[in-house]
Amino acid sequence: MASDTSKDSLNKQWMDQPFDLIYTTGVQSRTDIPRDHYAITLARNMALGHNMILRGFNAIYNQCLSVTKGTAQAKDMLIFSQCMFSMLKSHHDMEEEHFFPLLENALEKPGLMAVNVQEHKDFEEALHQFQKYVFDTGPTDFDGKGLQSLIEGFRLLLQKHLHSEIATMLDLHVADSKVLKNVWKRVAKEGLGPKDMYRTERKLYTSVPYSG
Repeated sequence: MASDTSKDSLNKQWMDQPFDLIYTTGVQSRTDIPRDHYAITLARNMALGHNMILRGFNAIYNQCLSVTKGTAQAKDMLIFSQCMFSMLKSHHDMEEEHFFPLLENALEKPGLMAVNVQEHKDFEEALHQFQKYVFDTGPTDFDGKGLQSLIEGFRLLLQKHLHSEIATMLDLHVADSKVLKNVWKRVAKEGLGPKDMYRTERKLYTSVPYSG
């Protein structure tokens, strides 16, 4: 029987590995940011959304090896993996199509978020391979090790991006707080508005909810 210590270690592993979670926005060390500035709200919202993504991929990574091909569990794992891909894609689409352009226009700084967009592209191909596998593979052909390998293909780049974008939000404190708040209100209306939460045959698009 496992000791309490080993149980705690196992629980910790399943909770926050191999993708490192975001435990703080880092705002406590940013004495240059007024504590009522909306950049802090943006950073917190982004951290919450990113941790949902990190936890979801951790769940796939840690659970998939215990799933036997040809079972209902294999089908469920593939569907969950499809959901996680779609959540990540929807999140990035929201940023590139709504949030980032609105920020750049409001702050009159074209290209301000270009680095973040490039980070999306850096793991785009590896993520596409994951997408193709989880949407095209049937339960009878499910392979947990293969799925883990595909996740490893984009893990470090995705992790780096999801973590670094929090600091990017904090750096927006140089802009007017009310301007940032108004930008986010527009994002909530245009990019996070009513969604079809039901999956079609091959697509599932959901949006990560934010407060603000």
